[in-house]
Amino acid sequence: MSLEGNLKSLNLIAVLQLVSNERMSGILRIKSKAEVVCIGFGEGMISGAFYERGGRQERFENYLVKSGMVSKENYAAITKIQEATRQPIINILLENNYLKREELELVIRFKIQEVLDEVFAWQDGEFKFEETKIMYAKSLIKIRLNTEAVILEGMRRIDEWPRIVKVISSDELVFRPKEKPDITIDFTDEEKRVVGLIDSKRTVRDIIEDGGLGRFRTYSAVYHLFSSGQLETYYIKPSLKETGGIKFSFRFLLVPIEVLVIVAFVVLIAALGMVLRQQKVIDYQPTNLDRFNYHAADQSEVFYLVNDRLPTADELRHNFE
Repeated sequence: MSLEGNLKSLNLIAVLQLVSNERMSGILRIKSKAEVVCIGFGEGMISGAFYERGGRQERFENYLVKSGMVSKENYAAITKIQEATRQPIINILLENNYLKREELELVIRFKIQEVLDEVFAWQDGEFKFEETKIMYAKSLIKIRLNTEAVILEGMRRIDEWPRIVKVISSDELVFRPKEKPDITIDFTDEEKRVVGLIDSKRTVRDIIEDGGLGRFRTYSAVYHLFSSGQLETYYIKPSLKETGGIKFSFRFLLVPIEVLVIVAFVVLIAALGMVLRQQKVIDYQPTNLDRFNYHAADQSEVFYLVNDRLPTADELRHNFE
């Protein structure tokens, strides 16, 4: 069965339901700009997933180190074995007793859900299902997630997301613990991990990277900690351009600049008028407007036509006397 198109015409939930109902096996590849998500299926059930940003795929073993499940020393040893044998990382972890099967299965399920959390939010992207390919065919651990259950969890998270991002409007936000929390609560394991990383310096993005909880779980934990009065916003880190420069907008300066220009112009005109009067370039004398308010304009025009210049105040007054 051929299955390809765009998420604008057929959203991800509909695509996953179709794969599940048809009990399809293969890899669903979804591409949006520089981001690519691949989801593996076995008879309609999800068997794996990975996420590429800018051509770079997040390595599974990096997550194990960040989450503290594997030490840096063991990671170095695993890398050497992998380079020598070309075995899948999961097989090395199992065969050398670095982690138990149950632990690995739990981590793999979590990573699959994390990838799906990202792609559930996509509104656009080209997708194609490739039935001839099998994801992680040589892995000793065979994961099978019920696709319908994953869809329901994804929909729940989609419903929660707008409420969360009202509080965490940017992943460049920096939070800090309140000196006197509003209430005392028992932290979940995920909240304990997040609290341990909040140091008034790390952004939400940093906590996602260092905590190993994934985007949704990190946001959710920070949201709950903030809503329960354990945290407060500290500041937002300026965004950096690819060149390293700080993005800075001058739009908010436009109104003050316009006001300053107008004021400066008025002051300049007033000063110029004062100088001209002092130099007697302009000979200004009060006049009796009642005498010629209706005729001064006509007389000035006649004088200009005859003399090729405007009359002075004395000349204009002389014409009316």
